Amino acid sequence: MQIRFLLIIAIFFSLSGEIFSQNPDTNRRGYEVGPGDKISGKVLGEPDFNFDSVVDDDGRIQVPFSDEGIIAACKTERELREIVTQHLLKYLRNPQISVNVVEKNRPPVTVYGEIASPQRIVLTRDATLLEIISFAGGMTKESNGVIEVTRTIENTCSKKPEDRWTAAENNQMGFPTKSFSFSALKETNPAVFPGDVVLIQRFPPVYVVGEVLKPGEISIPEEGLGLMQALAMASGVGREAKIKDIKIYRRKDKSSEPDVISVNIEKIRKGESGDVRLQPYDIVDVGLKPRTFGSVLLDIAGVSVKSAANTLPVRTF
Repeated sequence: MQIRFLLIIAIFFSLSGEIFSQNPDTNRRGYEVGPGDKISGKVLGEPDFNFDSVVDDDGRIQVPFSDEGIIAACKTERELREIVTQHLLKYLRNPQISVNVVEKNRPPVTVYGEIASPQRIVLTRDATLLEIISFAGGMTKESNGVIEVTRTIENTCSKKPEDRWTAAENNQMGFPTKSFSFSALKETNPAVFPGDVVLIQRFPPVYVVGEVLKPGEISIPEEGLGLMQALAMASGVGREAKIKDIKIYRRKDKSSEPDVISVNIEKIRKGESGDVRLQPYDIVDVGLKPRTFGSVLLDIAGVSVKSAANTLPVRTF
């Protein structure tokens, strides 16, 4: 299945690795302040009320004439400006204030795996999983369409229940993780938050080695993979391949020794037996067929003919 796609999403694209919106959707929130962000406030004509503050672990910033500080976490710049303005109204009649996030220190979203451009993306507004995948160039053809999202930081800003994840009991890492199917993203398309790690999974491979023209790793597509197709994808077997006894080494549960399956592809070609469906991580070993004395003589004769052709003088008339 060819999963590689190019979505044209006009609401974002930036070479700096930041997602932003040129035409903001009224339903979207801007950048939400979090611990580590640096906030700067300037009051027109009142320098004593200016401040620069870093959001602490409790989500607060320190502003002039406030002992406890002001809660800034999960607030946008506009919301924070309104809160600070309400605080200053206790001391100023009509404060003209600007509040800006001068340093964004929220952790980025990490995208890796079978993606065209693995990278770390800084969120400057709400974003969805589909947008993140598209921003990173789309999935490669080796992707199996399964996307695993791990939430490394507890999401305390969203009020939606579906955005509050908990780790499964058998999760040794302790981070909540969910898997999504790309084909279902049009319906689900979850929100992505700072610190999320997005892994694009790949089709499980098989390995074709030995007397084939292009040995190596081959991904099993969604519809499965037969032995004959795998050999064809390896550009076919060599002249000296032992086609009547191709070995398939297959993992065996709770054992370090694999199952060994012998396959005669000559019978498959003649229709005398069915093709073999390969399983993830199978090793297909195409060995050398036994050499006869006659084949050795033919090889020697071929070499001798080539040598003679190279040494005989060329007669000109």
